[in-house]
Amino acid sequence: MVINHQQTYFNVSYLRCAFIKERFHFNDSPLSDEEKDFPLAYGILVHRWYIQVYYLLSAIYHPQNAYCIVIDNKTSRKFKQTIFLLGECFRNVQVIVSEGICFLFSID
Repeated sequence: MVINHQQTYFNVSYLRCAFIKERFHFNDSPLSDEEKDFPLAYGILVHRWYIQVYYLLSAIYHPQNAYCIVIDNKTSRKFKQTIFLLGECFRNVQVIVSEGICFLFSID
């Protein structure tokens, strides 16, 4: 699937939990006892292309796991609103906004 980077944001008033869960097919129960007994935690840094964020989360989502989505503060208000809906729809998804994100690396 090719995603248009100039995507039109959903109207926030229509993008609600039932629609999100139906459209993106989130798992609603653990797939095995092992997954249930050993939950995972995910940290996801996002800054654009909300539709990719929704598809990524739906691909890795299980209700026993914990998810922290960090939004770069420089993103648009509409993007932030659309991502914050995930935190409203899923009790195990926390969404925060970061004032500044810096990556440091070196090649020795």
